[in-house]
Amino acid sequence: PDNVQVVGEWAFGYCDSLSMVELPSTLTKIKRLAFCRCESLQTIRIPEGTEEIGAFAFRNCSNLNQIDLPTSINIIGKDAFDGCTSLQTLTLPLIPVVFENDHFRH
Repeated sequence: PDNVQVVGEWAFGYCDSLSMVELPSTLTKIKRLAFCRCESLQTIRIPEGTEEIGAFAFRNCSNLNQIDLPTSINIIGKDAFDGCTSLQTLTLPLIPVVFENDHFRH
């Protein structure tokens, strides 16, 4: 829906057939483990206005190859992208962002 503000914990966790996600412009937060183990997920566009990506949000999304982060992002939780072994492109904003350790670990 176009008015979603938060993607909750485990909202799409283990959705094996999910390959692409386009989130609404109203989004402000992706909670922890929201897309954990969505192993078919390849691309995600995180809209401007999103301020936080929770811990383990994209953990083990092993086919995720591109992430574009908006300038509104100010917190990226611990291990947010842990296990994203296919990640080739990560676009980061040119503003200070709080990283809670180890989020790009393989």
